[in-house]
Amino acid sequence: MDRFPHKLIGGGAAFLALVTAMGWGGFSMIIRGQLKQQAKLYNNTDAWRSWQDSPSPYYLRVYFFHLQNPEDVAKGQKPKLMEKGPYVYMETRWKEDITYDKGNDTLLYKQMRKYAFLPEMSDPNKEEDMITTINIPLVGVTRIAQDCSDKDKMLKAVGSKTKSEKLTVSHSVRELLLDGYDAKAYEELGNEHNGAMSESGGDFTVPEFLMDGKYALFENRNLTDSGEWEVWSGRHNASAYGRIKTWNSLDMLPWWSKGEPCYFINGTDGTLFTPPMKKSTVLQVYESEYCRSRKYEYEMPTEVKEVKTVRFRPRKQHMQSPQNNPDNACYCPYEDLAKCGKDGIEILSPCMDGKPIYLISVTTLFLDVYL
Repeated sequence: MDRFPHKLIGGGAAFLALVTAMGWGGFSMIIRGQLKQQAKLYNNTDAWRSWQDSPSPYYLRVYFFHLQNPEDVAKGQKPKLMEKGPYVYMETRWKEDITYDKGNDTLLYKQMRKYAFLPEMSDPNKEEDMITTINIPLVGVTRIAQDCSDKDKMLKAVGSKTKSEKLTVSHSVRELLLDGYDAKAYEELGNEHNGAMSESGGDFTVPEFLMDGKYALFENRNLTDSGEWEVWSGRHNASAYGRIKTWNSLDMLPWWSKGEPCYFINGTDGTLFTPPMKKSTVLQVYESEYCRSRKYEYEMPTEVKEVKTVRFRPRKQHMQSPQNNPDNACYCPYEDLAKCGKDGIEILSPCMDGKPIYLISVTTLFLDVYL
């Protein structure tokens, strides 16, 4: 009757003796070895399932600057802005069309995503709230025309087709972000001028995102994929676990200056990292939404649903102006770097088909004192 307890005690004593003989450093080696073994993506394993269908929710908090005096702005006066938000969306991510390339030890897949509005986390804000903001399609197309070699001709063509358009628009949050609003004037402009200009060697093109007659900030991002990714599986080299080899068949980014830090795709897609994680660990993530790689550093210990976790945040240097961080000069689309002279603002237009879109830090830690 008492054999099992004796065996259990004996086994525990043997384990303790083994640990004592190896030292706790040796025990740590065992743990690290087990972690490295887990850092390999094989089908039907826990690591694979967590990687394929991310168990952790992603929350997108959107804030708008609501324009309170659109008529004055149209006359060239200073805008009066009111911040509205947050409008909180849960982003769900999963992977499809997964294939394994044995020769390269890489996995190819499409990263899918969908967004669901969360009323309880957004309260009192609603998706039906009306926001007045700049007419991005009009500003974007006008800017493209201004950069053309035959600027006067193209500005006249843009003005003729968009004469009923206003500098500002008012739409619901849902329309601005996901559903889109009418942009047929720009579709017609493209149908008339894109082909003709291309044949004559011209350099005016209405961006593809306007050629379906609608426009939304997150157009083609809901229930769609973020491109085709190729990452190392870690089966042959655990240190390469999850690292990106190519994105959309690119191993470098064509929007930024060649040979510069901005040009390279570094890190993972953000869904997995090589263990173990330490305070000294620096995470690298390629963010396809913003066409750039970032480094994240340890910030503080946290707890999620009674599970101890650690929080990482992007390095301050990523949001600095070229004057304060010369490595960011390659992200500035202007010859005059002074036009990219404020900390906390990133210009995304080169990788957004010319959309005049800027990423602005929501924390004062990264913002220029002027802002």
